[in-house]
Amino acid sequence: MNYAHDNKTQVLLILLVLSISLVGGILISGGVSEEVEAQSGYTVDTDFTGHTGEVNTLKVLDSGRIISGGKNSVKIWNPDTGNTDLTFTEHSQRVESTLQLDDGRVLTGSYFNNGLIWNPNDGIVDLTFAKQDGVTTSVQLEDGRVLTGAYRDSFKLWNPTTGNVDNTFNIHSGRINDLKKLPDGRVASTSIDGTVKVWNPTTGNVDLTFTKHNAVPRTISVIGDGKIVTAADSVFKIWNYN
Repeated sequence: MNYAHDNKTQVLLILLVLSISLVGGILISGGVSEEVEAQSGYTVDTDFTGHTGEVNTLKVLDSGRIISGGKNSVKIWNPDTGNTDLTFTEHSQRVESTLQLDDGRVLTGSYFNNGLIWNPNDGIVDLTFAKQDGVTTSVQLEDGRVLTGAYRDSFKLWNPTTGNVDNTFNIHSGRINDLKKLPDGRVASTSIDGTVKVWNPTTGNVDLTFTKHNAVPRTISVIGDGKIVTAADSVFKIWNYN
């Protein structure tokens, strides 16, 4: 199923192409305007200003606070006041990905730079992951290990406690754009090579390659019932991965 972008789908396209999360029914969006906004319907409730570049990644932590990544920094915000609780500046390049781990720590990845695991309460770095050429996206598997995608064409499967790499998978032939866990334990990934792939994150076996986009697929959202949404330029597609 194909969808083209018009004014009525503006909020959904923000979800797919930029960065969004939900806090208590409020839509949190970030983009190239250097701001994060909390929106209820089409009314902006709170502006979160402070990044000096575009907002590349945006998530809601288990505590209910918001974490966002921009140019060289990560910020943690209070969603009620818009105040910044913490600014993390250990990255030397723009921050592309954020992930909260099961133990409460966060993993942030940056452009052609290291992945860092740190405490979101005090900003203290616990582990530096320097075995990949920039971390663009990441997920944590059910066994606790982390799978990260890179600016090159590889994925690394590694232990977030030790930093030891268990496996390297060359699934795509270009930069990894997005990575999501599927309910059945597999993962789906998009790449600048123009493909969406569904594959086993422990063996690297690819079960499905989707090539129906006419442009580079950027993001993935899992919508249940064996379906995912992928977006490329002004068109997004809903498709069945089973």
